[in-house]
Amino acid sequence: MSVRKEKYLIKGIKLGEGFTEKYLDSEIYDELEYSDKDRNKLTLRFLSDGMNGQYTFFGQIQELLEAKDFYEDKIQEVKVFDFTNSYIAEEFNKHFPNEQEIAENDVKIYYVVHYS
Repeated sequence: MSVRKEKYLIKGIKLGEGFTEKYLDSEIYDELEYSDKDRNKLTLRFLSDGMNGQYTFFGQIQELLEAKDFYEDKIQEVKVFDFTNSYIAEEFNKHFPNEQEIAENDVKIYYVVHYS
């Protein structure tokens, strides 16, 4: 089995294991799950730890390295995030009205090393 080490900047919210367990197999999660086809697109997506479900993020996901460049360190320019904190919070609350309401100050920027 091949493992890729991917690095992301995520402007969004970090959700707990309970959220991951509840929604990982849901239709809405499948619609919004991050994949390679989303690279460099202006969209909000989920990224989860598929190994043990320790984290799920929702927000704008920017992959720092192309898949072919993994394990190589290089200096690169990173796009500025396009979505406001309030927009990210509103979109999450719209999709998940039965969950705890997210406020704009709950939106943070995360650096995530993800293995796939």
